[in-house]
Amino acid sequence: TSSANELQADYLHDYFKAIDRGIHPILAKDPQPLILAGVTRELAIYRTVNTYSPVLTGAVHGSPEKLASGALYAKAVELMSAYSVRAMDATLLEMEEAGNRGLIVTDPAALIEAAGNGQIADLIVSPAAPGFAEREDAINWAALATIRNSGKISFLSAAQRADGMAAILRYRQAGPNGSTTPQFVAS
Repeated sequence: TSSANELQADYLHDYFKAIDRGIHPILAKDPQPLILAGVTRELAIYRTVNTYSPVLTGAVHGSPEKLASGALYAKAVELMSAYSVRAMDATLLEMEEAGNRGLIVTDPAALIEAAGNGQIADLIVSPAAPGFAEREDAINWAALATIRNSGKISFLSAAQRADGMAAILRYRQAGPNGSTTPQFVAS
């Protein structure tokens, strides 16, 4: 009956609110994208109460109890791979836009200085890049300084960032004569 369906929807709404409250402390320690798995109707109800971000737009459709664990894992990996590609594309676009505004740094010494000054909004790291191991200590220091100053860290493949690191600045450092010409930009 419709009243039974309404009661079930209300129950699921409350149940999913409790889940939403419960996942925040868990995911706060390592904020990763949330991948939903469930039947379509329940996924729709959960999305109305969800307050965590990011939640992948795709989901594993079907009852998780009836899906083999290998199938559930394979679908989650597929969704996460697609998300990662979109995230890398977005980072590359942000880098291009920042470069057009003179807010990109690739010189290692300038990057370290900018990290120490709290100027880095996004530190872009390519662990597979040639020579990454030789710069790993400097990159780790820059990553810690970036995080301490509320910046974020993004990862790219070696083919996309051959020098191993770059940074998008929050603002341009004023030059010696008061101009806003970026002092830290290396091409």
